[in-house]
Amino acid sequence: MKSLISAGKLYLARSNVASCLFGEIDAVFRLFLYTTLFLAPIVGRADIDPDLRSLLSPVTVAGWSLTVSSGVAKLEREKEVFLIPWLSRPMAFSKPAELVAHGFGKRARYVITLTFVPRLGDEAVKGLFLERQKYLELLDRGALTKDEYSDALHGYWKCQVPDYHTESFSVFVDRVHERFVEISPIEDAAEIRSVVASLSRVLTPYEFQNSKIKR
Repeated sequence: MKSLISAGKLYLARSNVASCLFGEIDAVFRLFLYTTLFLAPIVGRADIDPDLRSLLSPVTVAGWSLTVSSGVAKLEREKEVFLIPWLSRPMAFSKPAELVAHGFGKRARYVITLTFVPRLGDEAVKGLFLERQKYLELLDRGALTKDEYSDALHGYWKCQVPDYHTESFSVFVDRVHERFVEISPIEDAAEIRSVVASLSRVLTPYEFQNSKIKR
């Protein structure tokens, strides 16, 4: 059992799921993830890398690169974009070019990280969506104070939820989301949205994505 738990800790440390386990979330929720993921059978993650490369090759378009290591796939755009936060923008500047010229935002390569974990049951995944939903609802309607908004944002990012699944895996997606930042130039943002949308061609979105439980 010790070796299994140690393997589980290493397994989670290499994925974004660890942040949800050690975040400030409900104790029952932590217990659920511990029993589901720490004690789940640990697969030979490096063994699935060739399959993941084959699976994701159709969505790796020109100008993007694909790397896969130990069950974690990264799609990276070669050309950099500007990432400009929506929050706390100077009122004097409204256009992305003006904001960038005055040092607001940063230039970076856009990366989509997909972490494949042993597939979770549908009810378990629905529970994760519902847990995150309470933070998302607060972000959507607006917080009364800065601290309240900060806490909701922290909870949103800490509570990771899988976006897709295959027959054997649940897939957690980590990327800079346009809910929180503006991507500039506009044509680059459109290309990124197209690549994100194309993931649905090779991975199956969880049905909750199309319900009131939003991502």
